[in-house]
Amino acid sequence: MKLNKKTISQVLKNFERNNFEAILVKDGRKAFDKVFEIVKNGSDVAVGGSTTLRQLSIHEALTKGKFKFHNPYKKGLSVEKEMEERRAALNADYYLTSVNAITLKGELVLGDAIGNRVGSTIYGPKKVVIVVGRNKIVRNIEEAFERIEKVVIPKNLARLETLFPGRYTKENLWSNTGIIHKAEFKGRFTIILVDEELGY
Repeated sequence: MKLNKKTISQVLKNFERNNFEAILVKDGRKAFDKVFEIVKNGSDVAVGGSTTLRQLSIHEALTKGKFKFHNPYKKGLSVEKEMEERRAALNADYYLTSVNAITLKGELVLGDAIGNRVGSTIYGPKKVVIVVGRNKIVRNIEEAFERIEKVVIPKNLARLETLFPGRYTKENLWSNTGIIHKAEFKGRFTIILVDEELGY
């Protein structure tokens, strides 16, 4: 699908129709700045698994900043402690993550292995901030799942195999899927759409 100003404008308008606050920024640096305009010092903050956030050094900033950061990716955590941090996300002030695809109708499509990212994005945290690159725009839900199958799963498997050899397969990497067609309450979601390729 050809991406141009008209396409991006259409997505932004549909986000607003679906009760998502939508902000277009030109690059990752601007996205980083926007995240920390929204997330206030002293807040209770959690994250969902996201290559996009890692590319923007969001985790490092949360670790060094004045936040109560529930970080399941901190080195040395036991499996039990990792899960405790993920459960704590449900009560966070802010939940930061990305999604795997966004449709022209302004729908969000995402998945994960455990279910924490899908669950916390859909329900729980007071505020959800989603940072997503323009490369994730697709025509519809069908193309979103095609993107997940052909792009997201292979790249994630390759990345995780270097970290956890033999732990993940195509089947257990994508055990949970979420589609958010519309936000019930306006103001809970802020989507920062970045006009460059980020994550996968």
